[in-house]
Amino acid sequence: MIGYSDQIEQLMQAANVMISKLGGLTTFEAFACRLPIVADATTAPMPQEAGAAEMIERRGAGVLLKNPVDIVPVIRRMVEDSPYYAGLRAAAAGLALPDSTQRIVEDYGVDSCAGDCCDGRRHRRRFSAHRDPLEDSRTCFPAPAT
Repeated sequence: MIGYSDQIEQLMQAANVMISKLGGLTTFEAFACRLPIVADATTAPMPQEAGAAEMIERRGAGVLLKNPVDIVPVIRRMVEDSPYYAGLRAAAAGLALPDSTQRIVEDYGVDSCAGDCCDGRRHRRRFSAHRDPLEDSRTCFPAPAT
């Protein structure tokens, strides 16, 4: 068992499976590392976790552990049944969002202004959910001093 760590990416990349309670960030970090999840479902997931639990089960990216005594057979199956484990890993990889940080930077980041609003200063941009460029909002600010 590992408590808080600032090296979670390295730990996940070295692991074969993550056994954890569901949490939004932890769940998607595991997917980014193509790591199947054995999720604690011994009690009903919290409302903010229910969607992740349903997705893991529906997409086959892990196992929802409903009874603690099932942990040994679940892990044993992953170890002994290579095609089963490979399917879990492939499903986890299928839920990964490659380059998600870059996408966030591009969608909500800082870049050079292409409009007439500020003579090329840098600006922050926030896109509307339906990505209509006419409804994008921009807040311009001076470029950093060099």
